[in-house]
Amino acid sequence: TIFRAKGILQIDRAPDRKAVLQVVGKRAQIGLSEAWNGQARESHIVMIGAVGSLNPAWLQAQFEASLAKNVSFWSHPLETTIEWVRDAWSAVQ
Repeated sequence: TIFRAKGILQIDRAPDRKAVLQVVGKRAQIGLSEAWNGQARESHIVMIGAVGSLNPAWLQAQFEASLAKNVSFWSHPLETTIEWVRDAWSAVQ
């Protein structure tokens, strides 16, 4: 079970701004934040879960599968990303 997750994401839809991911239980939210301002454009997510409940290999596979193959994947609204997060979380819960 994942209790909470938070992250900073680099998304193609808004390449000059950070996207902030917050997940609490089954609620997920993504919003645009400040500009990258010369910082490395990298995505980082931290998860808090019950001891032994996270499968690192499975999570890594899910994240790798979510990488944009082309820009058109991310041309959809951020709500599409939220739907992916909710679907991925329900598989872990």
